[in-house]
Amino acid sequence: MSRRTLEFDIPLNPVAQGRPIFSKFGGARDPEKSKKYKDQIKQMLRFNKPDKPLEGALLVDLTFYREIPSTFSKKKRAAALAGRLLPTQRPDVDNYAKAILDSISGNLYQDDSQVTELRCRKRYSENLHTHVIIRELESSKTEQIALEI
Repeated sequence: MSRRTLEFDIPLNPVAQGRPIFSKFGGARDPEKSKKYKDQIKQMLRFNKPDKPLEGALLVDLTFYREIPSTFSKKKRAAALAGRLLPTQRPDVDNYAKAILDSISGNLYQDDSQVTELRCRKRYSENLHTHVIIRELESSKTEQIALEI
């Protein structure tokens, strides 16, 4: 079995995973903005997922294309679009990643524990989206067992 790779864009303005909202009865839920974003991604994946989930160890590579602040001068805006000026303000890149991983786990692969490598970056763009690459790094567990016998 060959290693598979999925590559696609999520055509939504990236949203960072917000802090959970705890109820006085002991439960927790996502903030509304995070929940809506993850639901939209799951809806997109419903009709665009592989016949069989990715297996084994996975590399997930995420590039978040964020809005350029309206306060930037023309010179600063040009530098941002050219990739010479990077977004260093909040939200943090790991919170963006958490929202995406929560959305695709169980849809494109079985469980977050399969992700053994995670690469993330934030960039400025006029085209707000997230570019996603997911790659199988090894053969499935069944194949590994067969090879070890």
